Amino acid sequence: MLSRPISLYRQQCRAYVSRRPKRHFKNRTEQPAMRAETQNIVDEIRQAITLLRRHL
Repeated sequence: MLSRPISLYRQQCRAYVSRRPKRHFKNRTEQPAMRAETQNIVDEIRQAITLLRRHL
């Protein structure tokens, strides 16, 4: 049995809004900090998956 009642209507969540001021990048090689953080997370996930596959 579930301890909480199931909600039939999903509450709408606000889309992610960056708190950083928007900057225009003149140099295309420059990346926003959010993209770099996302790339770090993706790399960590890939590394974790590789380690899990070795142990299976």
